[in-house]
Amino acid sequence: MSKMMMITRAGHNMAAACLLRPVCALGACFHHPVPVSRLVASPLLPWFGASFATGVRIAEVATRRGVAPARPLRVRIAKAVTTNEATTNSKQSEGVLRKGVLLEFSKESGKYVLGVIQKPEGKKNWIATDQFGNMHSVKPQQVTFIVPGVEDFKIADLSTFTNKVETLEDSSLLEFAWEELVEAKKDVNAVELAKMCYGDGPIEYYAAHRLLMSQQVYFRCKQKGFSAIYEPRPLSQVNDLKQKQSIEDAARQKLLGYINDIRSACDQPYESKPPPNHWQSCDYSSARTDSLRAYALEVTNTPQQKQLAEEVLEALKISKKPSVAVDLLIKMGVFPVHVNLDLLKSGVPTEFSCDFLEASQHVLTSPPLDTNLADRVDLTHLKVYTIDSEDADEVFGLSCHSSQLRLFADTIRGC
Repeated sequence: MSKMMMITRAGHNMAAACLLRPVCALGACFHHPVPVSRLVASPLLPWFGASFATGVRIAEVATRRGVAPARPLRVRIAKAVTTNEATTNSKQSEGVLRKGVLLEFSKESGKYVLGVIQKPEGKKNWIATDQFGNMHSVKPQQVTFIVPGVEDFKIADLSTFTNKVETLEDSSLLEFAWEELVEAKKDVNAVELAKMCYGDGPIEYYAAHRLLMSQQVYFRCKQKGFSAIYEPRPLSQVNDLKQKQSIEDAARQKLLGYINDIRSACDQPYESKPPPNHWQSCDYSSARTDSLRAYALEVTNTPQQKQLAEEVLEALKISKKPSVAVDLLIKMGVFPVHVNLDLLKSGVPTEFSCDFLEASQHVLTSPPLDTNLADRVDLTHLKVYTIDSEDADEVFGLSCHSSQLRLFADTIRGC
């Protein structure tokens, strides 16, 4: 009879664990619960296997911390201390590529894909199909994990399998397992970790593998392969990595705030966009906006400016091209719609100081007295077109209009 223990925490600072043990008496079958404390201290514990004891201790660690696991921790009790039938079968089948095998492989982009082997390709490669029906040519060195205990897996079941795996992923369980394994100085693979944290089965195996791959703080890959071996990191190294991760998370949040600000500006009509000085409100925003500007104009910039600009473009999921950066700065309101890139590249100032703006406004509101006003002819209502080249010293303008069906031209000469 397969015996299973369920370890849960139900909102109180204690873990309830029961071993359901059938006892026949007077023709009736009873089940007696055994408390965790008695199981840990019991001389019968080695009979149940090391994985059982580890599972109990993981639950106790979670209880002492007042942390409720996202789901029950299931531990199968085996009579053998070191191996059981499932482990033996998985070891015999691991590393074997054949049709119907469920495996994870890496792409050149760094993305990991879960697929089912369909047929061999050439002498070494295999054709695998993912959950979207895409076919991939997979080399043996691309394979990162072969899911044990799976035979003739169906492509139609991939989506369901993936969804169930996602419901099991809980990074807090990895920390509890690390505390046990670092104390015991024991390495672990995905199958062993699954039995400690989840249970016994292909879904649990792959969920444990994903935990080990995604969380590099607590474990280090000691031996790569279809069933990689991980060793627990020492406490000092874990603390350093946690601090580094905390810094990276804070930087990621700052970048996300800047990206959201950009998207908000891009969605607004041009007349409602924030003024250019909005992007200079803080050092963080100013450094990235200036980097985008230098990147767009293709002027001499530092490697750090290029890195910052491409970081923003990548976060926005747009191409890393100067022309794309120009369009982005226009949408942000940093550049005008009809921006003169050559003028900006030349370095000629395109913005006047506050003193000049105040002086010009004063002239508009209080224009100076024109002593020759009586001798002047006001032609400002006419549309004048220049007919000279850009480098002309004297500018001639042409204005055409009609009067009583007669056409004539006024030539206007200026300096």
